[in-house]
Amino acid sequence: MRAKRFLSAALALSLFTGVLSVPAVSGDSELPVIPIVIEDDISCLIFENVGSSAYVVAGYTGDEANVIIPTRYEGRPVIGIKNKAFSDVRTIKTVIFREGASYIGEYAFSGCSVESIKLPDSLKAIGYDAFLRCDNLKSINVPKNVESIDPEFIDATGLETLTVDTENKKYMSLDNVIYERDENSGEPVKLITAANTVKTVTVPDTVTKIGYCAFQGCYDLTGVDYGDNISRIESHAFVGCSSLQTLYVPWGCDIDTEELGEGMDDLTIYGYKGEEIEDYANEHDLRFVALDRYDVGLNYSDTRLDYIDFHITAVLTSEDGTVSKTFGEHFGLYLVEDGEYTLTLSARNFGTKILTVTVENRNFTEEPDLDLYTLGDANLDGRVDTADITAIKKHLKKTAVLSDNAISCANADRDENGSVSTSDITAIKSHLKGTKTLWVE
Repeated sequence: MRAKRFLSAALALSLFTGVLSVPAVSGDSELPVIPIVIEDDISCLIFENVGSSAYVVAGYTGDEANVIIPTRYEGRPVIGIKNKAFSDVRTIKTVIFREGASYIGEYAFSGCSVESIKLPDSLKAIGYDAFLRCDNLKSINVPKNVESIDPEFIDATGLETLTVDTENKKYMSLDNVIYERDENSGEPVKLITAANTVKTVTVPDTVTKIGYCAFQGCYDLTGVDYGDNISRIESHAFVGCSSLQTLYVPWGCDIDTEELGEGMDDLTIYGYKGEEIEDYANEHDLRFVALDRYDVGLNYSDTRLDYIDFHITAVLTSEDGTVSKTFGEHFGLYLVEDGEYTLTLSARNFGTKILTVTVENRNFTEEPDLDLYTLGDANLDGRVDTADITAIKKHLKKTAVLSDNAISCANADRDENGSVSTSDITAIKSHLKGTKTLWVE
């Protein structure tokens, strides 16, 4: 009788420990430990049918601090969280998802007091304002299979850590900022959203777009560091960034100015003369610093070159040999420090020009000659013809000397042997006859 009572007591204890350990029955041998599975308490959750095959979590009725989203309910899969399911619930502290749910709806946890949340790898989409005003939430990690993030999915003033699983193929995170990846290279190409507590952000050079509401609610943000690679800034990108000090708008950048400067009393906009952003700044009484724009000029008349990708680059190199900045055809000096530099200009099927320049207060002290001439254009008239052969002959006879630009920028030295010679004339003649072109098409 005592043995039966002991076994009953062990069984009762196992309901709390999760396992049943049966005592020895002979000698030193024991029966195996038998685990007892205890179901999650989901009595506080309201479920709603989705067709006849699945459920969603549609609401919450309890006052528990810890909530678990189950994989199944009544034998059917739980596939998501309905819009506003936990909206304004102030008792919840932690939320743990079991695997299964694939989406979180709009406003699902808005105004919720949740402090910690673990999202499942099964999750694929996070909706608009899903975590709006979850100001106690300190961190959130976007799982590896998420394919759709609304840029306003989170607006939490206490959020310090915003990350994406490194295995996610659509999104990635750097320094608490989420970016969309290029589907081929995997590099970041569009800035999606940032943690509300970020103060400064350095955007990778591969990023070309800053998305809608990207920095909304980043009240402590003082500056965003990016170069001329940004070609598009969408509306509301900086709404509510009351601490933002400077905003740079690259030349030719397509910027939607809706809600751009509201609430940013200390904002100074740096942009280019004659661009739309200058008019916007004046209309909204914002400080505007007009920058000079520099353009690499390509001089040619042969229409065959119209269809070739020139790959124009302008490279600034510091006196110590460090490459300070690389630009394309159009560029400005907003992020370039004062000092002396070597400016190297080059383009496919054009020569290379090397200049010494001085930068002061985001501009060149003296505007350099930024024109490039096509290969073989020895007299720098924009054409490759017999006149270039004549110019080289005069140079060889020393009756007229080719300029440094003609030799380096137009590459009169076509055979690239280090000096201008008769073989360069032969190369140009072959080009004119069509037997061997000077250009890579």
